[in-house]
Amino acid sequence: MVNVDGKIYATDDRCGHMNAPLSMGTIHGNTVECAMHHAIFDVTTGKHLREAHLGGVSGAMLSKTRSGGMIESVKTYDLKTYEVVLEGDIIKIRSD
Repeated sequence: MVNVDGKIYATDDRCGHMNAPLSMGTIHGNTVECAMHHAIFDVTTGKHLREAHLGGVSGAMLSKTRSGGMIESVKTYDLKTYEVVLEGDIIKIRSD
């Protein structure tokens, strides 16, 4: 959960790139930056704003298979967001 200008937002705690915990990342206003590969997400919408960076190369970098061949581009997916309801001092998150 993140408080942005007095409103609470909830998203998955896992980066849309390699499932790193976003709670270890850095919040800047309405964005969170993943501590692992620096993907950036808007916590109010869940949309990814910047692809992950692997070894200084952007998310367009090709990944290697175990056999060493190149296969597919690395992709960063948007985060799932959840409805938040405030009831007094209680924060409820709808997860369906």
